[in-house]
Amino acid sequence: MPTLETSVATVSLSGTLVEKLEAASAAGFGAVEIFEHDLLASRQPPEEIRRRCADLGLRINLFQPFRDLDSRDPARLAANLERARRKFGLMERLGVDLMLVCSSVGDDAVADRDELAAQLHTLGDAATEHGARIAYEALAWGRHVDDYRVAARVAQAADHPAVGTCLDSFHILSRGIDPAGILDIPGALVFFLQLADAPRLEMDVLPWSRHYRCFPGQGGLDVASVALNALLAGYDGPLSLEVFNDTFRQAPALQTARDAHRSLLHLQDVMRRRIGERRSSGVRAAAHELDRVEAMLAPVAPPTTPGGLAFVEFDDEDDGALAGLIDRVGFARDRTAPDATAWVHEDVWLATRPSGADRARVSGLGVRVPDPGRAAVRARQLGCEVVSVEALGQPLQAVDAPDTTRVTFCPPRTPVGDPAHGGVPGLLGIDHVALTQPWYEFDGATLFWKAVGGLDSQASNDVPDPYGLVRSQAMTSCGREVSVVLNVQPRRAAEEGPSGRDGTQHVAFATSDLLATADHLLAADVPLLHVGDNYYEDLEALYAVPEDQLAAWRSRGILVDQTGRGRYLQLFTRTVGGVFLEFVQRVDGYTGFGARNAPFRLAAQSRTGPEA
Repeated sequence: MPTLETSVATVSLSGTLVEKLEAASAAGFGAVEIFEHDLLASRQPPEEIRRRCADLGLRINLFQPFRDLDSRDPARLAANLERARRKFGLMERLGVDLMLVCSSVGDDAVADRDELAAQLHTLGDAATEHGARIAYEALAWGRHVDDYRVAARVAQAADHPAVGTCLDSFHILSRGIDPAGILDIPGALVFFLQLADAPRLEMDVLPWSRHYRCFPGQGGLDVASVALNALLAGYDGPLSLEVFNDTFRQAPALQTARDAHRSLLHLQDVMRRRIGERRSSGVRAAAHELDRVEAMLAPVAPPTTPGGLAFVEFDDEDDGALAGLIDRVGFARDRTAPDATAWVHEDVWLATRPSGADRARVSGLGVRVPDPGRAAVRARQLGCEVVSVEALGQPLQAVDAPDTTRVTFCPPRTPVGDPAHGGVPGLLGIDHVALTQPWYEFDGATLFWKAVGGLDSQASNDVPDPYGLVRSQAMTSCGREVSVVLNVQPRRAAEEGPSGRDGTQHVAFATSDLLATADHLLAADVPLLHVGDNYYEDLEALYAVPEDQLAAWRSRGILVDQTGRGRYLQLFTRTVGGVFLEFVQRVDGYTGFGARNAPFRLAAQSRTGPEA
């Protein structure tokens, strides 16, 4: 059985219509929805767009949207039907036979469902004259039809072979409607399936839809439940993305298209796991139906759970300023690395390489996984280019994250023989790595670390910076063995590097005794960051800590966050190039990343500037 066709609406990508089509084809899509405004704005006639799609290996599977068909005013209904006939003629020139018809939002929209079904039947007659069909969709803000179940009942009542329904995951999930009802819709009635995710926001559904949709796996909606239920109901058409997003409309079309295609592969992987869960629970699906749907899904190797970081690589400035900072911290040099300055602590390695750049940055991460080969196969299936590298003295495989950070798949533990130990008291290993993202790659990076890196999204934060907001998303493995924090910095901070790609990044090391670690760093004359006395006066009022404890934190520049019984102690070096180091101590099960302290750290860094 062939796998499901993947499709994307042209409105989801930036550029001219031809540029969008080229990006969709290059990313691996088999089909596109043509958004009417994209066609109207194009200089190419429909026949040329049809030929261009054929040359690119793209099928046009939907023309959309047709708005406000139904009306209580007979004259307006007649005008709307004539408008539809003209669109059906246009569709013949494009070579597409399916049109999306949205539920009406106008004051004259039809409330009586029998009358609405009759008008859809008339539209079906007009469509048949041109060899076309219509898929009726419930907009979440429709005047009288805002529920997919109602839209399906009306389409069924139209009693016309050219009239069916379209299911849209955003319109269903944004209103909190249970997608289980999809299983009650005849599969033959579902003509099309549109998919979109979105962050969970407390706002009116119309602006939420128009500006904040994203690809499956990038938001907080259960898109997999909609898609899986549609397939189990008998739908066998394409999985198509319809995403309205202000960032995607400005981002490079090819990168967005690649993220979009990866999202559908990841979605099918999630659905395959859901099928396994349904097999064990027996929820409303026979075994043969689960087998049928599973055979339709694209093959993706099972995810592999990361077990820790094996190394962090940095691109350093030519004068080795970052290497000098690491030396001053007290990490022990490893003399066996031929082409880099390297340090090792237990089985965690750090390395810097001269890059010719004027700012240091994190350039690579080694991630320990149980099966590096399987991880590489999965990455390739999810659209990544897998390359062979030499790392840790052995041949390994790696991929590049959207921000160009190279991620190498390493064995569970790195054999280091008799490792050198640095003189950093209490050092346990790497707690997390924070990577600054270009503004247009943030969502793609979130999806990459989820689908390819095996990490889960934590609650996101918008952190105040003196010059704007830092958008921050923590990604962690289930046991916190690997944590990556993705940040987008305000434009002023990001201007120090091209498009924010080289914005400030950091590596945080866990310690069992931050006071001892801080004393060691002070004695070694490591340049530390201090936030000022106002912070500690507030800290005293906030947590009512003993004076001697507060004095110990203040004298060392330690920041503190507390949730319940859990406590988080943080200490930062000054920034070197585009990198600073952090040392943290987690007490009594604290699981966050000190979001409360981030504004004060950012302000102090803005005042202090990079280390000279």
